[in-house]
Amino acid sequence: MKTFMLYFLLLFAPMVMAQTVHQTTITITPPAVQTGVTITRYDVFKAIASGAYGTTPYGSVNAGGTPTAVVTFVDTTPVQGQTSFFITRSFCPTCTFTSSVNSNEISGTTPVDTKPNAPGISGVFQ
Repeated sequence: MKTFMLYFLLLFAPMVMAQTVHQTTITITPPAVQTGVTITRYDVFKAIASGAYGTTPYGSVNAGGTPTAVVTFVDTTPVQGQTSFFITRSFCPTCTFTSSVNSNEISGTTPVDTKPNAPGISGVFQ
């Protein structure tokens, strides 16, 4: 019976810790309105080094044509302890150059969850 109880405790009563859900929320402010320019989205680029952005957007946010409102983009998969860098570009499908130049760059480091050290365990098996 003691052996069964030990196995039961080892298998079904592990120490469970709630993990913090991290995310990064980016606020995008629309550019000044230009005649003949229809911005349909903002492309968001992410890098782990300043200025090291690829050509494929990390994500995008709908701008709605004539953007006048601030919009947000949420990165739901940041890596704990990692510094991330972000820029955005306006996208206009009817413009000669469809993407704007890069926005200003922002950066930040995702917090690291803390946890206690693991306890010791011992048992007598007979």
